[in-house]
Amino acid sequence: MNAVNIFPNPVYDQLFFEYTSEPGKLEFDLYDATGRLVISRQVIDHTLNLYGIRQGIYFYHLYNNEAIDQRGRILKE
Repeated sequence: MNAVNIFPNPVYDQLFFEYTSEPGKLEFDLYDATGRLVISRQVIDHTLNLYGIRQGIYFYHLYNNEAIDQRGRILKE
């Protein structure tokens, strides 16, 4: 499995993704503390805009159809 570095954390508006090899179509799902899906977007050009998302702790699922299946937590400021 290939790891993707996600930064900054905490994040204000722009989330960046760093990977060593091109992962193809990379999907990002963001969930609030209750498990509700907040956004589901494709990562384009190593970035994702989180403008308009409320402050708080969120859980993410980052995946593609190949070797990436990564979960974690981010703090939105």
